[in-house]
Parts: sequence; structure tokens; C-alpha cells
Amino acid sequence: VGMPAHMLQARVSVLAKVFAPDSIRQSRPITIYSTLYRVWSSCLTRKVLKEWAPHFPENIAGSLPGRSSRDLSYRQQHAIECALVHKRPRLGLSIDIVKCFNQLGWAPLYHMLHALGLPRDVLEFWFTCLSKMERRSAFLGDLGPAIRCYNGAPEGDPFSVAAMAGLCFWAHNLCATDGVVFDSYVDNWAWSGESTTAVEAAVPKALRFLDSLRLPIDWKKSYPWATQRPDRLSWQRVRPNLFLPALVCEAKDLGIAYKYDGRMHRVARNHRLEEGAQRLERLRQQPRSVLEKASLIQRGKAARAITGDYRILSPHLALGALTDCVQVHGPATALAVTFQRLGLSMDDALLRQRQCLRLFTDGSCSCPHLPEASRAAWAVVMDASESDAEIPTLLQQWRLHRRLPTSFHVVDQGLVPGVQSINRAETIANTTSCPSAEIWTDSTFAMSEWQRALAGSTATWPDLGEELQQVASVRITVHKVSSHQNLDELWGLEQWLAAGNHVVDTAAKAALQREFPLIQAITGNAAGFFAEQRDHLWLFWRYLLQVSQEECRLIRQLAKEVKAHGAPAQDDNHDVPRLPCLSAWEKQDAGPFQTWQVPVASREWLLACSWPPWFTVPLWDWLSGLQWSLQPLRKKAVTGATYLELVVDFVASTKVCPPHELAAARALDKPPKRVDVPCTLRQVVFS
Repeated sequence: VGMPAHMLQARVSVLAKVFAPDSIRQSRPITIYSTLYRVWSSCLTRKVLKEWAPHFPENIAGSLPGRSSRDLSYRQQHAIECALVHKRPRLGLSIDIVKCFNQLGWAPLYHMLHALGLPRDVLEFWFTCLSKMERRSAFLGDLGPAIRCYNGAPEGDPFSVAAMAGLCFWAHNLCATDGVVFDSYVDNWAWSGESTTAVEAAVPKALRFLDSLRLPIDWKKSYPWATQRPDRLSWQRVRPNLFLPALVCEAKDLGIAYKYDGRMHRVARNHRLEEGAQRLERLRQQPRSVLEKASLIQRGKAARAITGDYRILSPHLALGALTDCVQVHGPATALAVTFQRLGLSMDDALLRQRQCLRLFTDGSCSCPHLPEASRAAWAVVMDASESDAEIPTLLQQWRLHRRLPTSFHVVDQGLVPGVQSINRAETIANTTSCPSAEIWTDSTFAMSEWQRALAGSTATWPDLGEELQQVASVRITVHKVSSHQNLDELWGLEQWLAAGNHVVDTAAKAALQREFPLIQAITGNAAGFFAEQRDHLWLFWRYLLQVSQEECRLIRQLAKEVKAHGAPAQDDNHDVPRLPCLSAWEKQDAGPFQTWQVPVASREWLLACSWPPWFTVPLWDWLSGLQWSLQPLRKKAVTGATYLELVVDFVASTKVCPPHELAAARALDKPPKRVDVPCTLRQVVFS
């Protein structure tokens, strides 16, 4: 019964419930089973919960499909708000069970699930799997010793969710009290009502039910509450007898902040401010993209307090709540950071003196002739010189010191997504957006894509075409600059543009080296493999060329000998002389052999056959003479006869060439003298 023990080896990973846990209670152990067990458990869980859902009360949420914690919290908040608005009494108790999944006893859980309709064989299979399970804790990449379990439904087992739903159902039925509402979300249970007497009667039932199952209560997360003062005093009176925790006026449960008295509290306000700062700090440390972090802040109410009541919020402004320095993650932020570092702006003297921003774009691609191993990257360089008038001075300094001017600043670099090609890299580099600019590129393809975007035509790549159409403007001009020019042979502005192209080309190549080492190793190995195969293919064709040359020489020599001495006369019935090498080759397989025991062809069979007699009779005789080895050689290579070998043997044995097509052979009175049919590699290799 149950699955084999080797399929029930599980790994336990512990997840923290809080940012800085200080005890095991603030963690959540997740058990990771084998894939086969999870598939079985998931299918069983879906089927069971689908059958239970119509019969379970709507107050049981968290396990059944279509019932979320938000639905339960909204229902609870609505009841509390109605009591506060209409000044009606309402009180309740919320408890949290310590590691509820791992505290469930197998014996009572078996009977509770069987009473809900689960067959005994299914339950015995599941509990047998739990008894065979061995858990190994994972810590810092190492696995601990195997630990057997004797109770509990592990978190990570899909059917544990169904078991928890069954427990909540029996808690709802056995602890039911008139005038008291029971709400449950997995291991978070709550009782509430308008009658103090009814609630005080329901609480002891609940505590006895939990005590009978030996389910411990986490009193740090449990609390009584009330909306009116008389009920709060009543709680204070009975709390010592029931060993209940302190009364609260507000609490946070199920991800929602509950207020039970309708008042603002200084301690709670300060706690929320501290919690907000902690959230920002946690968000700062999370491995998310910069835009995603900014978007999370932007969607919250804190963004309104930071930026004001604007209809549109910039994620770059919201990012200020996370860090003092905006990271460069795209052309727009890269330009903004560069302007800030240089003390420039789009409306500053730079644009007023030159009238537009000058940018250089370029791409780089490794192994462009091998699409399977190519990698591409791009770069954008900004010309930070204030005007063209200072270019001669900057070039003169370069001639003296042989160092490129520092006026070229790399504002953006990146790796190409999707198809890896130099044309795609050049096109992506041109998606840099600014109000007015002149872009210099050495790619004719990138210029044509820009013109297609201006005209609204379809681009080569739809994703890049959409981006180009968003940034394409008549105020942005794209110009062509020659690549890889000799700077010493140029002068003036032409030399300056060539220097900018050289800088952006170097920046694109540097961006290509920022790829993960694993990716570089994989593409490098692929490129080496293709280069090796290309060299082998070149050697192979050279070998075939030399063989063809030698064959041609031998044929010409034979033709000369025949012309000089004449060809020897041969009778059609004369057998082909056997070569010595043929006998040595036949000795490799000494037999024994077997034949197909083909009977002698009768005249009736030959007349009934649709094939011509000149092919049928030789084929019949050839088949009757074939011999097959009973003990084939056991070597690494597969032994046997290929299709081509069989054809050659048929022609050599019968002196008849087979027809190209059997249907067309009826029109032939005699066999063809040659077979002009190209054969495939499969016909040569396969037997």
C-alpha cells in the first residue's frame, strides 16, 4: 500500500513569515515531494474539493476553490462596520494555531475524513505514504539526515489542503452555537456575534475541541475584541478563567487592518509608519527590477503623499523612496542621469547652442555568420561638447596626447533580446528617445528601419517597429557615418564623427562582454563546434576532389589501353572472375547459413504476375539463392546488408538491371542497361 519509499523522499525548505524571524514559530516549513506524488495528490485534492464545495458553509475559506481570504475579511469588516455605525454590540475571538498542518493527529484525521465520504482505501494509501515519508531539511545548500513523521499533514502536500478543509468543517459543526458566526481561513479561526452570552458559551467549546486534538494556540497572534465598552468589560471579567490574551482595539489579520472601536490610536499610527519604512527597506533588498519596484510604490497611497495629487505618476519619481540614485535601465533614464551628472538639461545651453542633441549608436555581434551561437549588444554615446566651434580644439588635444576626447559619454548599453543579429542591435540602439536629436549610425539597415517607422510601414521585427514608431519624429534625424575609418586621414567635423563612431563601437563590444559567463561559454562552445565541423567538411570535400581526380586519371589511362590493345571479348554467359580480396572477405563469416526455401517458379505464377518475365524470373532465382547467416557477428557496428548492397548483388548475380518503376516496366521488352536513379543516404546505410 502506498508509493515506494524512494518516491517519498522529501526536502523541507523553511520560509520566513516575517522580515527578521527570531523563533521557529515565525517560519513556514514547506515540504517538496517527488513530481509523481504531487501529481497524484493534486488530482485527488481537486476532485475532493470539487465535491465538498457545494456542501461546505461559505464561512470556510482558504481551501475551497473560489473562496479567498479577501472575501472572508470583507465579510468580517462589513459586520464590524455595521455594528459601529448602528451602535450595536459585537464581540468575538480570533485564534491562530501553531503549525496546524504539522500538528494534526493521523487517527482523528482519518476518522474525520472518512466521515466526510472519503473511501478507506484512498485514506489508507495517503496515510501509508505519510508514514513512509522521510523529510530532509535543506539549509545553506546542504540536506540534513532523514526524519520520519508520525503525525501531521505536511505543508507542500496538496492533499493537506483538503485535510485542513475537513478539519474546519468539523470545527464549524461541533462548535456551533446559536447567535455565533464561525469563520475559518485554514489555521486562522474566528468566532463573533452580537450576544455576549452566546460568544462566551462558544469559546469554551472551541478551546475543548482544539485541546482534544492537541492543537496548540499561538496566543501572540490570538486576541479577543469588542466594539462597545460593556462587552470589553465582560471580556476582562472572563479572560482570566479562559486564559485568553489581552483585549485589543485594532489588529491586523488576514492582511487587513481591523478597527474595533472606530478611533485612531497613536501607537497603531506609529506602528504603521514604522511598518511602511520597513516595507520600503524590504522592497529595496528584493531582487526585482527597478521599474517593478517603482511601480509597486506608485500604485500605493504613499505615492500620492510623495508626489502630490497628479493624474499620472512617474515611476522614476516614485523610485526616490527606494534609493537616492536612479539606476540606468533604459535610454530615457540613461540620458537623464548623464544630464544630471554633467549639470545639463534638455532645455539648457547645450540644446540652445547646437539646436539638437548629437548621439552615436552602434551594435556588435559575435559570430554573426552562426545564428545558433551569435550574441548581440548595442550602445549609445552622447556628444557632450557644447558646440561645434570647440571641436577643433578638442581634436588638437587628441593629436597631441593621442587620447580620445572626454566629451563622448556612454549613456546606455544593453544586450539584444530575441533574435541575435547585428541589424537588430543597430535598430534597438536607435530607439533612444529625446525631443530633438541627430543620430549618427554606420548601419544602412537601421536607417531604412527608421524611415519605415516614419512612413508607418511594417518593420522587419514587429516589436522593434512599435518602439520605433513611438519615438520616430521629424525633429530626430538619422545620419550615416562610415565605420572603421582611419582617424589620421580625416580632418574637422568628419574626423569628429568618425571618433564618435569609434567610441560607440568600442562601447557596444564592451556591452557584449557583460553577458553571463555561462552564456558566453555555451555560445563559445557552439561556435567552436561549428568551426570544427566546417573544417572537417572542407577536408572531406578536398578528399572527394582528389579521389575524383584519381578516378578520372585511371579512366583516361584505361581508355588509352583499350584503344591501343583493344577490349577483351567477353561472352554474356561468362562469369565475372572472383577477386582474391572477395574470398578473404567471405571468410569473415564462416556460417552456418540459411535460405528462404523458395519453391521453383511455376508457369501459372509467372503468367499471373504483372511484372515482365525478364525481371520476374531472374528475381525469383536470385531470391532462392540468397543465404543469411544464422549467427551474425557481434560487434559495435550493426551487421546486415544495405539496400544498395542488395541491388549491386542482384545486378552482379543476374546481369539484369532492375527497372526504375515496376509499373513502367510493363512497357519494356528487355531490361535497361543502366540504373540512373540517385540514392539517398538512408538507402545506403539502412538495411
